[in-house]
Amino acid sequence: MDFHKETEEKGRLTDAEHYRASAEMHKQEVKATWSTFWTTGVFVLAALAVLFFIGLAWILSNSRVTGGTVSVGVQSNIVRLASKGYRQKAEMDSDMGLQDGTALDYNNDVYYYTEDGEIAMRLSEEYYVCPGARGSIDFYIIPVSNGARSVTLYFELDGYQKNESGKAVPVTDQPLEALLRGHILLFENYENGFYSGWLSDNYSDGILHNTITVTLPEDAQADVPYPCTIYWIWPKRYENIISHRPDKNDLFADNSDEFRDIFLPFVEAQASAENTGWIGSDYSCSSLFVSNIWPLEGAEDRSKAYNLADEYIGTNADYLYLTIRTSPQEENSTGEEGMGE
Repeated sequence: MDFHKETEEKGRLTDAEHYRASAEMHKQEVKATWSTFWTTGVFVLAALAVLFFIGLAWILSNSRVTGGTVSVGVQSNIVRLASKGYRQKAEMDSDMGLQDGTALDYNNDVYYYTEDGEIAMRLSEEYYVCPGARGSIDFYIIPVSNGARSVTLYFELDGYQKNESGKAVPVTDQPLEALLRGHILLFENYENGFYSGWLSDNYSDGILHNTITVTLPEDAQADVPYPCTIYWIWPKRYENIISHRPDKNDLFADNSDEFRDIFLPFVEAQASAENTGWIGSDYSCSSLFVSNIWPLEGAEDRSKAYNLADEYIGTNADYLYLTIRTSPQEENSTGEEGMGE
């Protein structure tokens, strides 16, 4: 018998049992302690943009371009990102200056795509985002040649505020960026009232990112739109992220391995004050909580800290701006995220 393997298996089992027991404990505590939810208002998902950064694409060849401090090679695009429907009223009212994109007529539907730069995402309805809201986002991948391929997409959610002239401008605030990633969650699947396939990826920078890899079929045809759907939810209360009720907008089913092995360890790490950023002199945050007392042991403290995080988001962001990219968002020479030169 492989003693080391047996020990590792027992270790993993012990961890899993610990996380499951911890989740059950928090669920019972939340049932016994009703936490009052407050927020500063309704937050609008002002625009969903499809971005393709020429200088930062995964698709490389011999020609050289420079983006910010990064020098890479780029070939002509093998896919286009597209959407159909209507532009968001809030996006146009906020004067973000997003473009229509290039129109493609296919099977009596008009799709709008980008090969580079930035366009406005089109949707079937207006999106208003607040704690407790949820929905889905449809977009399309259009290959420029026949055959199978895999494309990794990157989703970034940023906060924007209106300036004195009424134009929406990005908010440079690291706590806000961290909290947006932890409170507005993106998933690949939604079935029977529960989510799965959390679009999360922790890079070496220690920051939570949202990614998905889409594989087109062997018989994929050039200039044919292939649909993709992601699901989003802003859990209303801490209770919703650790409970498993089918009719309360909770995230994961009771038998979810993803909850036990991935999401609950993430919650526990956030409650222990890992990767915190300071808010003033007294409070700090993780991706889920804002608190002046760490670690957060009980459900009541976690509920209060989760609600404080929602309030921080609402106080510091007038709009939320989701982008879909074919490459990660890079930093420019000033250390800020951006498109580069």
